[in-house]
Amino acid sequence: MERSYALIFARFAVCIIVLAVPGVGRADGQEQDNRIARKFFELREQTLDQRGTTVQVEQVLALFKKNGRYEHPAASVVMTLDEAKRGMIAHLKEGRDARITIRRFFHNLNFTIAETTLHYFVPDDSGHWTEINRNGVAIFELEAGRIARLAEY
Repeated sequence: MERSYALIFARFAVCIIVLAVPGVGRADGQEQDNRIARKFFELREQTLDQRGTTVQVEQVLALFKKNGRYEHPAASVVMTLDEAKRGMIAHLKEGRDARITIRRFFHNLNFTIAETTLHYFVPDDSGHWTEINRNGVAIFELEAGRIARLAEY
């Protein structure tokens, strides 16, 4: 009797581990997800500073699926890609020397989380440059090598 409880417990523990870590065994998919996220941040950096052009905006949006969404939950913003495009274009070249550092990735079966630090300078009302250092998290929902939904916190 005691042995059957041990077997049941062992099976239960294995099930919990498998369910808790669904990303195990998808290293190739994780690396592809990481590449997409890295490319997003590389281009997004450029749209935030003096390098920004509509070309980078188009390249950022090309990473998304056709009906993809961009969200900024802290600001209660959910945008279509057209809205995101208008917003990025409206804010091109507002800052300077942008750098987004990816500190680490976390993976699950359906999403990738990137922990980041954004560093750049923005002008204040008097024309002086204010340094911004902001830690953040971005949740990428990826489908077939494209971003279906991105939420940045």
